Parts: sequence; structure tokens; C-alpha cells
Amino acid sequence: MSNKSVFISKKEFIGLLPKIIQDKKDLRALFCTYSAIRDYPRGEVQTNKKGLYITVSSDSESGVIARLRDTVSSTPLGLQGPISSPTMKGMFLAGEKQSQVEECFLEEKAGDFYMSKNILFVVYMGLNAFDATVDFLYFLRENYSHAKIITLTCDCNRKYKENITNKLHKEGIIDVSVITNLCGGRSVMQEMLRALIDAWPEK
Repeated sequence: MSNKSVFISKKEFIGLLPKIIQDKKDLRALFCTYSAIRDYPRGEVQTNKKGLYITVSSDSESGVIARLRDTVSSTPLGLQGPISSPTMKGMFLAGEKQSQVEECFLEEKAGDFYMSKNILFVVYMGLNAFDATVDFLYFLRENYSHAKIITLTCDCNRKYKENITNKLHKEGIIDVSVITNLCGGRSVMQEMLRALIDAWPEK
């Protein structure tokens, strides 16, 4: 039985880009995160490359992550009382942000992607919103069956993430899984996005 990890590094992902974009005259890509992508605010990215269309769906209008609120007055799932655990607060807030990011995509850009032949989704799966993001991945695969779906996650609670990610691979939900030792994904998502632009040929 192979012990090879399902995860690859950012460097390995960048090495895969020529194969991912090979023979494509156009590509519509979504970089999705409940956090932020450094230097890239929510919305369309000016790639200056013919045929390459990139959208950022994030919680940030400026490319800088907003500070999490210190308190939450209500709890998810109808539970009684305030959320007192910092971990629970983080998970709740991250889950809420993930839902908002998904809603923005569905309301503003889903139709554009339906009309596209070549689609790439790059989705950040942070620890606090990991399970919520899994649901979104199932939605993407169901509705964009021909898309290439790539995930990025940090190595916090790696064993748990690896088990879930293995399952997603076996079910054909995701194609490539990138892992980093940097939490939040802000700088790594930035580098992955820039690498895609750099790899896309001048036409």
C-alpha cells in the first residue's frame, strides 16, 4: 500500500500549470477564499492576457483580510447562549464568510462559468471553514463536471484534512490538492494566481 501523500507543494503545482493550460485558447478561472488574496481584491483580475479570465471571490474588497470580530452574540444551529470558545468563534465566523463568498459567486458569476468550456477553480480550504468548503466543492463538481478543481490548504490538523482530501480525490471531486505551512492562504493564493498569469502564453 502506497504511503504517498495526496498533497503536493506550491512549487509542484506551478510545475503542473503548463499541462493544465495546454492547448487551451481560453480559460475562465475562479480563485475562491473566505479570507483574502494579497494584492487582489474581490472581482475581475486584469490579466492582460488574451483568453485568460480570472475572478477573485473573497471576503476582501481590498486584498487585505478584515479583522475578525471579537465577540459573537448568537450561535449557529439554534444553540443557546453566546459562543465563548475562541475556536468555535473562528469556525462560526469562517463558515459565515465562506457562505457569503459562495453566494456572491452564485449571484454574480455562476452564469459566466456555465457558458465556459475551459474552467479552473482554485479553492482555499482553511481549518476553520474546512467542512463548509467541502460542501462547496461537491456543488462545483456537480454543476461544472468538466472543470479542473484545485484546492489549497494549510498543514494545520493535517491528518484530518488528508483523510477528507483522499476521499474527495477518490470520488473525483477534486483534481489537485496543494498544501502549505502558511495559514490563511493569502500569499500562496497570490503566488498561484500570478503563476497562472505568467504561464498563460502571449497570443
